[in-house]
Amino acid sequence: MAAGAFVCDDRNQYLETQSWGTYFQDGYPGEKDLYADMAELCAGLRPKATGGVRGAVLMGVAIHDVMTVRLIQEKLKTVDIGVNVEI
Repeated sequence: MAAGAFVCDDRNQYLETQSWGTYFQDGYPGEKDLYADMAELCAGLRPKATGGVRGAVLMGVAIHDVMTVRLIQEKLKTVDIGVNVEI
């Protein structure tokens, strides 16, 4: 996949997964060809690509979401904010 600007959701996760030799092979960009990851774009560290061919891989690894929610939950408990909802 030749892209003028290739973005992934997490640079380290993408490169680690690629290093296993199964995923993101055969034309996917390597480290030097990654334009940015989502954090870099959201933080304004890289300007958004507005022209040319653009590609993205969003891996959607849910464990990161679960871990993030847990950390936020623990932080909110320390300042007594939020409501616990039983499901």
